[in-house]
Amino acid sequence: MPTHGNTGKRNAKKPEKEKSKTNIYARCKQVDKDLWQEEANKTEINLSEWIIKNLNRSCKMTIDKQIIQAIKNAKNTEELKSVISSFLSAIGRNDLADQSYDEAAYELTPSPESDILLEAVKQWDALIEGEDA
Repeated sequence: MPTHGNTGKRNAKKPEKEKSKTNIYARCKQVDKDLWQEEANKTEINLSEWIIKNLNRSCKMTIDKQIIQAIKNAKNTEELKSVISSFLSAIGRNDLADQSYDEAAYELTPSPESDILLEAVKQWDALIEGEDA
């Protein structure tokens, strides 16, 4: 029997910041789970992704809110830089990466993106203040 050449899960390996590391365990009725699985199959995603998608939708957690939450959760300036770098890339504004966050926010004013960068300014100040203490 010829070997296929794929060993392990290296092709499925995700970058560190894209990995899901927390689990939620919930008890449910089998009929409910079967219904959810059927809906997930219709949308061609796995059940876990379907559940997360629908929970986030029910919370109305927009991308903006998710980014602001990631900014607020940054534990150090390097982590904050990574979040903002990804954000700027996602909105197609890598040209702002070399500017300070408040300068970049000014350039994007008025917009929700500007508000996100102003939140990053607040978090940066809080992180720097925490390092000085």
